[in-house]
Amino acid sequence: MGKSGAGVFKSEISFKVSTEALSPILGSLFLLLLCFGLVAAAATGVFGICGSNLPGKLAPVGASIEIELAEGGFSSFGSNDKRASFDENCLILVHAGGTPLALESTSILISGHGNAYSGSVKEGGQALRGELLVSYFDLTSKGKNKIYRTKNQQVLDDGLWTAGERLILNGRNSPKKGEYTSVHVKVDEIEATSNNYAFKAGAEITVTLVDTESRVRLAQEKAIIKTLNEK
Repeated sequence: MGKSGAGVFKSEISFKVSTEALSPILGSLFLLLLCFGLVAAAATGVFGICGSNLPGKLAPVGASIEIELAEGGFSSFGSNDKRASFDENCLILVHAGGTPLALESTSILISGHGNAYSGSVKEGGQALRGELLVSYFDLTSKGKNKIYRTKNQQVLDDGLWTAGERLILNGRNSPKKGEYTSVHVKVDEIEATSNNYAFKAGAEITVTLVDTESRVRLAQEKAIIKTLNEK
């Protein structure tokens, strides 16, 4: 009987000691789990708001452009049309504010009624007339000729088109046949052209700036093509 009572007494003491020893440990674990939970909740909130901007580069912000000059006319068409050579078709765009644009990742699309050639102009190529889509795949000097490089030297120097700077486009910016070009001209559904272009005097053109990496439209403006020296 004495031995049995002693055994029960020792068990109770042992149980109380074990419980008291575990209490601080369990309390610490609970606080630790609570901290993890709060951190996870905070991280979820931050990633939920900003998650789209975390991987890769930030989405491009819009820029404002103005069409300072849109001048030209059909190239080598009938006498009833106001004509101008490809060289005389000129478009001057001004960066009017907003984000500086990286030349290598900015493209320009110009659409409107005009003409181009299928094949080489000097080799008796076929004149094409219709709805033009002129694509400048990028705004660097790569795939352009000397006309583009000379007229846009200020913009090309630092690789950025910034507020106040002018970009001058010409109907003959594409290099010689057989060389790589980053200027592509499509007439209606015909893509095999000389990549030179002229827009009809009096026609409306639409100029669109696009970020080539994200395919986000940055800006868009419209203008009427004026005849040469028209005020």
